[in-house]
Amino acid sequence: MNVAATADLRQGYPFAQAINIASRPNRAAAVAVLLDPLGEERFPNFATMDLRLERAFKVGGVKLLPSFDMFNLFKANTVMGRRTNQNAANANSVFGILAPRIARIGMMVNF
Repeated sequence: MNVAATADLRQGYPFAQAINIASRPNRAAAVAVLLDPLGEERFPNFATMDLRLERAFKVGGVKLLPSFDMFNLFKANTVMGRRTNQNAANANSVFGILAPRIARIGMMVNF
């Protein structure tokens, strides 16, 4: 029986809040003005764990290796993205979270 686990821990991504200024003199292009220095505001820290179980069997002249993988084992739901334009109707709305818990079953056959 083989057991493996992977832990992924890292700092949250920067959350660059800005105000969009669309109307500027002389038909200048719109500009986004940052409200804080880049990196001062961040999303929550990211932490997830993946697990793999596998066991080899021999049936006749064939080797079988069934496996089971579980991703995001502890079902973290960390926010990965929000709308940054603070003068928009959807300001701060969440548009991305960490992928849900996923299970995968596999089989490798060697002959």
